[in-house]
Amino acid sequence: MTPGMQETADDRQQFESQLKGWILPPEVVERLIGYHTIINYPPSALIYKQGFPADFLFWVVKGAAKVYCPLRNGSRILVHAAGPGELLGHFDLMDDQSQWVRLFEAHSWTRCTLAMVTRQHVVKLAKSLEPVVLVEMLQRMNTAWSSWVGAFASFLGLSFRDRLELVMRELGTKFGIQDKEGILLGLDPAHADLAEMIGSSRPMVSRLMSELISEGEIGRRGKRYILLNGGRLAVRVKGTQPGKLSHHAVRVGHNGNGRVTVAA
Repeated sequence: MTPGMQETADDRQQFESQLKGWILPPEVVERLIGYHTIINYPPSALIYKQGFPADFLFWVVKGAAKVYCPLRNGSRILVHAAGPGELLGHFDLMDDQSQWVRLFEAHSWTRCTLAMVTRQHVVKLAKSLEPVVLVEMLQRMNTAWSSWVGAFASFLGLSFRDRLELVMRELGTKFGIQDKEGILLGLDPAHADLAEMIGSSRPMVSRLMSELISEGEIGRRGKRYILLNGGRLAVRVKGTQPGKLSHHAVRVGHNGNGRVTVAA
């Protein structure tokens, strides 16, 4: 399937709401709303490849996307799971021909809707801003980049078990829905996905997930994981962002049937 380019009123409203959540000046929100293109991707579709021209920025309006760092040995690291309101395509570098190209590659994880804005328009918009507004935006961007670097530096020092717990908490925070038995994930990460997120082998993830299930941290509802009430993971997620759930997680979570099963 190829991406579609049809915008609905709901897509436009959600994109506008997400931009306002970035605390952008009203004139910036208005101009981005006026110059964006909505693209719909089916699950597992390529959004952009590493080394391709970095001509566009994307906002995730609905659904989820994976950002990968391909490695020279043919493997890859899943560096980011992007949910509604998050940026894609803002990591780039300049190649030998002085052209801006993609540092990573991105694929849709679920069916997702992206808002696309050209790099040229973003640059033109930035040049038109008042210096005090531009400085404030740069400060926010620097804080975001610093948080990323700090998170990755800390991640390298963790054991595989601690990395996996951190990843499950992040997925619960971004894509979880509060449930009577815990926090139901709106995504269905395969063990291969989790292995790419923590930099381990799939057998290692299978063993660690079995440990978390036997300890009562994680259960299953059909094909979906749930962070169980009373477990450390659920407690940490609830303490991080109480009541903040993505629209995608709510819709997917409500499709689950049956009760949670916990394997001993």
